[in-house]
Amino acid sequence: MTATLEEADDYRLLSLANEKRKFAISIYMVLDQGLQDALERGIDAEWFRLIDVSFLANAPGWGLTRVFRLTDVGTDRLDALRGRVGRA
Repeated sequence: MTATLEEADDYRLLSLANEKRKFAISIYMVLDQGLQDALERGIDAEWFRLIDVSFLANAPGWGLTRVFRLTDVGTDRLDALRGRVGRA
């Protein structure tokens, strides 16, 4: 079964998480509409939590970033999407 565009966007966002279930998005980054929609769906569904807003000195051009951590619900969503959209 083919993944929907919405599922693909959700996967793109959730797969940003590292092995500690964290991912960061620059405050100044303009997300494409699909990622922006996935971010909003994730906030509503509590796939992740904002854990920090910090300056990343070792990432030139990123400046202030929002750091998120996947919740168990987010990890479950990513695992479900992995089989439909991506590969581990």
